[in-house]
Amino acid sequence: MSRPFESYYPHPLRFAGFDVLSAADGKEALDHQAGAHLDLAVLDVMLPDMDGFTILRKLRERDNELPVLFLTARATTSKTRFKV
Repeated sequence: MSRPFESYYPHPLRFAGFDVLSAADGKEALDHQAGAHLDLAVLDVMLPDMDGFTILRKLRERDNELPVLFLTARATTSKTRFKV
């Protein structure tokens, strides 16, 4: 499975001094949060097993203060609304 996040984003984050954990799907992302303290979550809207908004809701159940940044190639229209 292709893991584009691992290909592009960790390098500048590591260079800036961050430890980076990457996940190929939502389950792996939630497992990371259960096993480590996270300072920031970077999520994609589209993942194989669940969408990023579902992951965000589950992350918020565990840590309501965790900052989250969404990066995605998903196009939205004026009719598309997301409630987080």
